[in-house]
Amino acid sequence: IRVWDFDKVEEHNIQNQIYTQKDLGRSKVSALSRVIRNLGGQIKINESVVDDKTDLRGLVIVAVDSMKARQEIFDACRFNWAVDYYIEARMGGHLGMIFGLDPRNPESVDKYCQYFYADSDVTNPICATNETVPALWYVAASIAQFVLLYKQSIILKETYREGIINMNDQPIVNFDAYVLI
Repeated sequence: IRVWDFDKVEEHNIQNQIYTQKDLGRSKVSALSRVIRNLGGQIKINESVVDDKTDLRGLVIVAVDSMKARQEIFDACRFNWAVDYYIEARMGGHLGMIFGLDPRNPESVDKYCQYFYADSDVTNPICATNETVPALWYVAASIAQFVLLYKQSIILKETYREGIINMNDQPIVNFDAYVLI
């Protein structure tokens, strides 16, 4: 597993993420590497931004804060034959969206690209507070499910999935044609 991030751990990250006080000021990937190592695992880290020159391969999972960053990462994956599958999650307040697609499939690319917009066109609600943690866990569980399906070769080329998580009134997770309450 290879992880890219250029960001540093800040005070607000500690409240709802896996970081601790001793991680303050460290790079997020370095702090994550320490956590994974303590759990008996290992990851490769890159303290950098992903752009269209980044060598991405296999399964790519995107969880970033801006549409600009999403577009730049997707540009590195779009029609890239080294990328098997692309998973992207968005979170804002009590709402989340998850996308899973084959970035080499033109139909999937067209469907996904409809969800791009300018960062200036929206107000970004805070994604991680005590109140929004349940929605965050739904998003994380959805990503984990995509990864399991990918590893079991159930999700392969030419597929496109999108899901919506809405925790505003009651827990609702809607993926394609089915709803779980």
